Amino acid sequence: MNSDTSLPWDDGVSRETPGRTEARSKELLAWSYHPAGENPAQAVLVALFVVLVPAAIFWMFGDLFLTGLAAVIFLVSLAHYFVPTKVRLTTEGIEMRRFWGRQFRPWSQFRRYECDRTHFRLCTLSRRSRLDQFRGLLARFPADREAVIHILQNQINTPEKR
Repeated sequence: MNSDTSLPWDDGVSRETPGRTEARSKELLAWSYHPAGENPAQAVLVALFVVLVPAAIFWMFGDLFLTGLAAVIFLVSLAHYFVPTKVRLTTEGIEMRRFWGRQFRPWSQFRRYECDRTHFRLCTLSRRSRLDQFRGLLARFPADREAVIHILQNQINTPEKR
């Protein structure tokens, strides 16, 4: 896994807004990951798929609009795979940055977390639900998986801790 904990998060541009506390919070851990960069051979196959499926649609229907629509749908749905993601855990919450924007969610929104071998999911509901994939947040572990689990245990107000 390509993990970099030395990335500077302060690029000299102040994004602090009155009433927003995440800009003043203490950073607990930061890392980045880039799935396509970690496995270039797989990235080539995925890119080939993104090209071949719209080409097949054009061959079947002969419609440039449908071909373009298929290409856009594939690219948008696979964007998280092709662009790097920066994850930052702070005392206030979790921040995820990609080239199209920044998402910050405070710890108070999450009721539990789930971990597998490579990812963790922060869930807004205290019990498992089909809505978890839509309301929660999924991120990849850095090289130091145990540090993230320790932070999640301390920051998320699980039912046992209430």
